[in-house]
Amino acid sequence: MIRITADISKGSRLVVEGHLSGSAVDELRKCCAGQGAGTVLELSGVSFADRSAAVLLNELSAAGFVIEGCSGFLNELLLSSGRGMVR
Repeated sequence: MIRITADISKGSRLVVEGHLSGSAVDELRKCCAGQGAGTVLELSGVSFADRSAAVLLNELSAAGFVIEGCSGFLNELLLSSGRGMVR
């Protein structure tokens, strides 16, 4: 289960909470499709992510999205899948 909340009080920001795997990865992809470079993905509420989530997050980072608030687990997953550019 995942919750994605748009927070425009601090610019363009999507707050992501819950398990980021399976169909939740597709849901995040859809939400990000309407956003542009510079959009912040706040991931401090993500409690689990799988490799497909890491691939998507790396793609989004390469497209100019800013990834913030990764746990140690998520940061290691991003590093192992090729990137790991996290604030």
